[in-house]
Amino acid sequence: MHRQHSLSPYTRHYSHTTNPFLDLLEDPSISLDSEQTSQTASSSSSSIRVNEAAVEGLRPVLQSYLSHARSPEQGGQGTLLRLPFVTVNEYLFLLREMSAAMGPLKRRGMYYLAAAVSDFFVPNQRTPQHKIQSSKGSLVIEMDQVPKVLRPMVQSWAPAAFIVSFKLETDADILIPKAEGALERYGHQVVVANDLARRKEEVCFVSRKIGHGKVDGNGTYEAKWLRLAKGEKNEAGGVKEIEEDIVAELLKRHQAWIEEGESRGE
Repeated sequence: MHRQHSLSPYTRHYSHTTNPFLDLLEDPSISLDSEQTSQTASSSSSSIRVNEAAVEGLRPVLQSYLSHARSPEQGGQGTLLRLPFVTVNEYLFLLREMSAAMGPLKRRGMYYLAAAVSDFFVPNQRTPQHKIQSSKGSLVIEMDQVPKVLRPMVQSWAPAAFIVSFKLETDADILIPKAEGALERYGHQVVVANDLARRKEEVCFVSRKIGHGKVDGNGTYEAKWLRLAKGEKNEAGGVKEIEEDIVAELLKRHQAWIEEGESRGE
């Protein structure tokens, strides 16, 4: 699930960037030589090619995208399903429906709730039908609080699933306490906490200590920091992004969650 026109897997490399995607392409029928342009522009070539200098960076992104987006019948894995939403209402209803669809997975289902959902919104029934006129003077807007869905997810929508939420703050001093507070309120498994100024370099995994099913306010939480070294490379030799290590850490924790359930016969 992703908001329409926001960053999404693979295409994020060429959207919201100062390197426009069209600059990576060339039309063989158009020559840089003005004398040849009139002769070649009328050709019937239907091919467009990638600028040679851009191939090295584009090919691995394209190969990975096709591998995950194409169905097994098309030679891919079929593991990428994109569901766009626009409004916060659409997001909340889609999340509920996705939880129902993934219900049979139980502990094998993981929810990676990274969307930055607004704290307040204007309900549809109070949304103006026409343009607001400035001639009426100052404008006062009354907004409602966005419904919190983590509690119903944990208690009824996906009670056995591995649920990960994110906590972004601008004040580093309250980051960990806020993450612990979210775990106490909602009862899910992990909060990935990050400071806005350093979100691309470090995050903190906040979770309950093993053996502590309930919070007693006395050291029942543990915080594990993940920091990315400057200039660190990934396995493909490219610049490493912190999300790679976030996913790897969560996969390990999810596997432990599955094995814990199996040991209990769940």
